[in-house]
Amino acid sequence: ATIDHATRLIPLVEKWIDLASDQSTYDNTDVVAATRRKSGEPGLSVDAAALLRKVQSELGEMPRPSTPTAFCLWVAALINPLDPAARSKHRV
Repeated sequence: ATIDHATRLIPLVEKWIDLASDQSTYDNTDVVAATRRKSGEPGLSVDAAALLRKVQSELGEMPRPSTPTAFCLWVAALINPLDPAARSKHRV
């Protein structure tokens, strides 16, 4: 059952990747409003596709759903990556 659940996530992950790499997603003020407020910028300029490619490069290839724990951890890291400074604080 767990492998089936992971398998069913693949289309959702693919849709998220499409949205996250599409520059027009960031034109939606609801998507980036908090970041805009923090940086004091009325319009936030982000190269979404390059940012996502960098994260995917750091994570490596997506694990197969047949290894559901690795697959889900990879997806979680893709959706909510830590920046390098934050990673160094969390290393054991």
